[in-house]
Amino acid sequence: MVLFLLATHILQQSQLQGGNFSIGIFLAFEAVFGSLIGSITSLSSTLLEVLEVIPFWRRAQPILHATPEVSVATRLGRLVLNKGLKPSILVVRPKIFNA
Repeated sequence: MVLFLLATHILQQSQLQGGNFSIGIFLAFEAVFGSLIGSITSLSSTLLEVLEVIPFWRRAQPILHATPEVSVATRLGRLVLNKGLKPSILVVRPKIFNA
């Protein structure tokens, strides 16, 4: 509001003194200024949303650094070491028929 009143005052003085400040220049400035304010508002809200992640990250740190409850062999599809030489996968096939 203050910006609009200041611009109308400058416009009146410019037209009385024969200056080059016109309504078109004022409207262009208002459009750019509105876009700038919108961008700054969007940036500040994004930064606030990013700052909200910090407490969640701190609360998750003990879980991320803890040792898993499941062994490595179970996670890798029941990896069985074949006499310590090379890994092989244990495949369990259910018996369907006694044929």
